[in-house]
This record gives sequence, C-alpha cells and structure tokens, in this order.
Amino acid sequence: MMQYTMIFIFLWIAHVNAIEQQNERKEHDLLFKSVNALKMQHYALAKSNFLKLANNGNLFAFFYLGVIYEKGYDELVDYTKAFNSYNRVIKSAKLIEKLTQNKNYKDLISKTQNNLANLYWIGQGVTENKQKALELYNKAAKNGSINALLTLGVIYMEGTYVKKNTEKAKSFFETVASNNNAAGYYNLAVLYQSPSYLNHLKEVEYNLNKASELGNIIAKNDLAYIYAQKNKQLKKAEKLIKEALEKAPNNSLFLDTLGFIYFKQKKYDESKRIFELLLKNNPLNIEARGHYALLLKDMGDKIESQYQLSAIDAIKIRANKEKERNDPSRMGPASSK
Repeated sequence: MMQYTMIFIFLWIAHVNAIEQQNERKEHDLLFKSVNALKMQHYALAKSNFLKLANNGNLFAFFYLGVIYEKGYDELVDYTKAFNSYNRVIKSAKLIEKLTQNKNYKDLISKTQNNLANLYWIGQGVTENKQKALELYNKAAKNGSINALLTLGVIYMEGTYVKKNTEKAKSFFETVASNNNAAGYYNLAVLYQSPSYLNHLKEVEYNLNKASELGNIIAKNDLAYIYAQKNKQLKKAEKLIKEALEKAPNNSLFLDTLGFIYFKQKKYDESKRIFELLLKNNPLNIEARGHYALLLKDMGDKIESQYQLSAIDAIKIRANKEKERNDPSRMGPASSK
C-alpha cells in the first residue's frame, strides 16, 4: 500500500509541475505577444494583455505598464500610475530571488531603477527628490543601465545638483563607449570640448568619428562642420553631412552645415541656394545668416554681406529685449485673487 501511495505522490507532483510549466509557457507567450504589440503601436491590446499579466504578479508587465503610463500610450500621460507600476517592480519580494536566477530580471531592475530615477529627478508622479534619483541612477548604472550611465555623466559634466566633476563624467561616458555605444563616444566628444579640457581637438575628432561610424547623425554633422572650419577633408565632410541628411532631410542645422561645406569648396551657387532657403523658412536663423554673409563677401557682394551682419545684430538686440521683458525678476509681486 505504501508503494502505491508513493507512486501516486510522485505522479501528482509531476502533474503539478507540468501544469506550472504549461502556465509559465502561456505567460511567456502572452508577454512576448504583448511586447510585440507595444512595438507595433497596438497600445490598447498591449495594455490589456499587460494588465492581465500584472494581475498574476508578472513583474515585466508592471514595468511595461509603467512605460505606457509614462509615455501616454493609448491614453493621457499618468505619471502617478507610472511611478506606482515601476515601484511595484522594485519592491516586489520575488525580485531578490529572481535576480540570482535570471539575467533578464537584472535588466528589468536596471531599467526600472533608471525610469524611477527620471520621475524622482523631475518630480513627476512623485515629489521631486534629486538625492533619491541619484541613488537610483547609481544603482541602475551598477546593474548595467546604459541610460543611467549617460545621465550620470551629463549630471557630473554640467554640475547639476552635484559638484561638477568632469573626470567622473568621463568615466561614465567611457564605460558606455566601451560597449560600442555611439552616445558614449558622442558625449565624450562634447566633454572634450568643455573648458575643463583645453587643446583636446584630437580627442574630439576621434570620438566624433567613432560615434558617426556607429550611426550617430549629430556626430556626423559635428565632425563635418569641424572639417569645414579647418578647411580639410572637405569630401569626407560632404559625405558625412549627406549621410546625416538622408536620415533627417529637413534638419536646418544639417542643411546649414552642407551650405557651409559648399562655401568652403567654392561651390557658391549650391551654397547660396541652401542659405537663401534656410533664411526664407526662418529669418531669425543667425547661424545660417552669418554663413550667408561670409559667402556674399567671398562672392564680392560686400554691401549685402554687411547688411546680413547688421541683421544679425538687430536680431540679437530684439532677442535680448524680449528676454528682459519676460524676466520675472523685473515684475512686481503677483496679486492674490
């Protein structure tokens, strides 16, 4: 009798395990379909599925619900719901156990910590708390969050809330760049252009080149402009900016760079067409107007060139007056109503 009892127990355990495995597969399949629905912008379907999964305690579902609420997919932005969803992931008792078993959970926690830090930093859905945000950014960075590393780098580079520390910023950006990440290289280039790093033009060009090779179109523009300023590698500069314009054909900054490169190449007609188009679309574009003035001077039209420079002065004066007019410190105390 004992033998039959033991066999029954083993069979029952095997049956229960099979059901649990089947339920896990169903949950995994639904999660996969929900993430795909989110990527395909089928927000209502994705949200409905994530809510079902969240009711069963699925931590990934809570994270994606947080993203939906934070970004306002399928409804109005709701930072409070986003905060609560992210917080549910962080505080889940399951998490500590899962972290030691599955790399995916480590990625989940790092992304959640980063997103929660963003809310604390700005004060969205929760009272602003930059110290708490910094703690979460640092935890997320230790868990491998690229976004947290970049954010910390910018915070220390700019000295926002913390004491400015360019070496610390450099360390964060280098960690990101070591993962063959374009944003890491680009931010290193920005850092090397700061007053803390004088005469580091080789490092600037190196990092912009690495970022552009990895597809960063802003890096392509910046590197192309540097080449044009130095009047070197103009063919490469033209190639870089045209690659950037393929991705963003209406970007006025990129078009200005192309016009400037044409100017350096003595392609005056092409350059003039670009600058005139830019100024037609935005007469207040000081950068384009300044380059247009240089072009006109080179073409021998000194009067029109001087007119463009005078127009720049007028635009700046007007902008300063607007700034003074809207300066709150110049206004009297607000009346209570």
